[in-house]
Amino acid sequence: MRGTQDLEFERAFGALTGGRRPFYWQTRLYRRLIGGEVPPRCTLPTGLGKTSVIPLWLIALAHSGGIAPCLPRRLVYVVNRRTVVDQATDDAERLLNLLAHPNEAGEHEGTICRLRDALHRIAGDTAHVPLAVSTLRGELADNGDWKRNPACPAIVVGTIDMIGSKLLFSGYGDGRYGRAHHAGLVGQDALIVHDEAHLSPAFSVLLRSVEREQRRDHSGGAPATTRPILVMELSATTRGRPSEDAAFGLEPEDDRDPIVTQRRTARKTLSFLPCEGGKGELAKAIWARALAYRDTAARVLVYVRSPEDAKAVVDAFKSTKAVLGEGAEDRVCLLTGTLRGHERDRMAKESLVFLGFLSKKAWTPAAQTVYLVSTSAGEVGVDFDADHIVCDLTTLDSMAQRLGRVNRLGGKGRSAEITVIRERVKTDPERAGKRAKEPGRYEAAVALTGDILGAVAKAGGDVSPNALATVLQAAAAEDAFSPTPTILPATDILFDSWALTSILGDLPGRPEVGPYLHGVAEWEPPETSVAWRAEIGELAMAGASDDDLEAMLEAFPIRAAERLKDATGRVMDHLAFIAERHPGARAVLIKNGEPRWVELSAVAATDKNDKPRLNEARRLLSFATVLLPCEVGGLRHGMLDGETPTPVEDVAEVSAAGQRDRQRVRVKGDEESPLLHPDGEPTLPDRCTRCALAIGEPATEDGAAPRPTIEYRVARAESGEPGRPVLLSDHSAAVEAAARQLGDAIGLPPDLAEALVLAGRWHDKGKDRARWQDYAHNPLSKDASRALAKSSRYRHWRLLGGYRHEFGSLIDAAAARGVTSHPERELILHLIASHHGWARPHFRHDGARDGVSAYDPSRLAEGPSAAADAMRRYATLQRRFGRWGLAWLESLLRAADVAASEGGAG
Repeated sequence: MRGTQDLEFERAFGALTGGRRPFYWQTRLYRRLIGGEVPPRCTLPTGLGKTSVIPLWLIALAHSGGIAPCLPRRLVYVVNRRTVVDQATDDAERLLNLLAHPNEAGEHEGTICRLRDALHRIAGDTAHVPLAVSTLRGELADNGDWKRNPACPAIVVGTIDMIGSKLLFSGYGDGRYGRAHHAGLVGQDALIVHDEAHLSPAFSVLLRSVEREQRRDHSGGAPATTRPILVMELSATTRGRPSEDAAFGLEPEDDRDPIVTQRRTARKTLSFLPCEGGKGELAKAIWARALAYRDTAARVLVYVRSPEDAKAVVDAFKSTKAVLGEGAEDRVCLLTGTLRGHERDRMAKESLVFLGFLSKKAWTPAAQTVYLVSTSAGEVGVDFDADHIVCDLTTLDSMAQRLGRVNRLGGKGRSAEITVIRERVKTDPERAGKRAKEPGRYEAAVALTGDILGAVAKAGGDVSPNALATVLQAAAAEDAFSPTPTILPATDILFDSWALTSILGDLPGRPEVGPYLHGVAEWEPPETSVAWRAEIGELAMAGASDDDLEAMLEAFPIRAAERLKDATGRVMDHLAFIAERHPGARAVLIKNGEPRWVELSAVAATDKNDKPRLNEARRLLSFATVLLPCEVGGLRHGMLDGETPTPVEDVAEVSAAGQRDRQRVRVKGDEESPLLHPDGEPTLPDRCTRCALAIGEPATEDGAAPRPTIEYRVARAESGEPGRPVLLSDHSAAVEAAARQLGDAIGLPPDLAEALVLAGRWHDKGKDRARWQDYAHNPLSKDASRALAKSSRYRHWRLLGGYRHEFGSLIDAAAARGVTSHPERELILHLIASHHGWARPHFRHDGARDGVSAYDPSRLAEGPSAAADAMRRYATLQRRFGRWGLAWLESLLRAADVAASEGGAG
């Protein structure tokens, strides 16, 4: 019998999901969540709304209320790296819009308002929408909302690469500042939901290792003020027989729901067609079978294993105007995981073909036959509802994912056909691309899949969800799944080395995190990201240093929309075409957060016979990012194509989702002409911070700044007086107030809350030095009270000589009366020292070599001992709070700093 609690949940769930009534399993899961119990594993069939765990979490969080909710404040939803679009993002955006505009919820307005009020209490802030949404792989990747207020409920959606690397203090694309900051927020006060966990066993093992390590920190005496992660695995497919300890799934009562029954019995019929092997023959056979549906007004989903086959099938469709008629190319869409983010996001929002395949509340027939050709990128995390499928053969787990993308909703009179084209002989290695050197285990799994599903086809071909579940639970099924990769154990020593985030680049004993996220498998080679920027060629010619590049990427990081990702071997092949066309061209290689210049020929497969050089190039490119000049070309239809000479569109300034105006621009020279729009397209408003990357002219002896070649401008908050300088005293007071508000909202114990406040008071004190004020275009007079914390314009950062203002702040705070006697003195000093990414564990001091030193030039004698104390302090506090707990506490001060800056005080 339903109680008051269930009725309230049903109202809230309906309000957040467009009036839908919850399934029985959703009500059961909600009951567990409000009790603070998170099932470690949930096995739920495709089509039954696994992503509804997002609104379930939000409702349960609101139910708990107050400053000590029973669930983590952040839900981190991890999708498989092959995913191109995901339902989780759509669900999160819908929740955000409802909370922002409850008056648009119709009859549910009152329910939404009550939810919003409860979430406001948790966030400790009634001035903003009490939910942040960020997608670390698309347009919302750059809004930063998820890290703006750590007390505010937040939904973060990202791939294993993006989330996993941040969790391990090695965020892809993150510099020294962001690595610990992001690790603290992903690795504390977060419920990590790992979707389609069976596809990524290595990541599942890693998450459990982090869970155990955080529990060990607590059992060893870490204070209860830190907030360890909780992990929930979701999957529609299990490997072989279900384990006895499966924590959550469907129960007999679920069969009483007619919608559940309709979807689990949706009619799907499987058949096989043979194909003679050979280069190009598989693609031709798939195209021919799919073409048979051309006059049936159907949505036909075509799956192939390799991007090369996908392109071949699409080209075949687009060349058959005589069959499909004029506009044939408008009836076909290509979807691969190797698309650049910009083109991928545009396709997902604008392509009528693509949008036509997305599942709706009720199925509607297509106006004419359309084709979506996809690699594994369209197998997971996307809510397709095709009418028929034509595909090649792959492993059983991938086949199960494909079968879940056809006739998802079921219904009277609807039946889907799935045709598998199976090659008779081994394929040509030249065609197999990424899979060209597959070891026997993978091919054996594919062959066994053919035998298992072939028997199903001969027995009538029933692959409805109910029937398929029986197949997947058979004893032999597990051997037909993708082979489990070699899983590398993540040890406490590795966690320690990854947490040393102030040390960029290679460090003995600190390996790449990629193999720990995905495991090691020859059939899944390492990948490389590629992006393009318009100024790279100009910076190379002007002699920009590696330090200049680090400053540039700190001010103007590479967005997800700018990147594509492909197998390292294929990237090397494409770069070879570019290097041949542009001899002597240089690119930026970013690895382990450290950018450096490389000759393009050094990372390209220019000579297949030079094995040592190829191996070195492969080592450099594995799990790295290559930043190319736009003028060298290499992009076609959003995919890497070294033979395409056309200059690539620079999308670094494209507005993010929900933002009408550009949020960042690059300006050239003294004339301040826009880099991308020299004719004078309106650029960023005056309310922006500026980072001048001055190249080409050294600083003069009298201290005058060199002429900036490129100036990077990034928008600030909408509030506050545009572009005005901010006094150090005003900014410090504002950060202190923001820290106090955040500590109260989080519910920190009194001593820790006061430590956060004092760190906010002292964090920027080192900016009062003459050297820093000169850098900020504010030469100090006798009136030191006019020292600035923020300037509207800065000189070149090299004028600081390496001086770090937080190091000066550290020295001053260490002698301050209110700090020296405080029980959390060590934490206060560490928060001050680390708030820009240093002191984990060290500050830079290369004075003997190049005159670069973080030390306070006015108090050099104190530098060595203060730096040594900072390293000792870091180690001591990390043992006390744990790696992620300490990083989380650091993130609180950074969030207070940002809040004060966006509030108009800097």
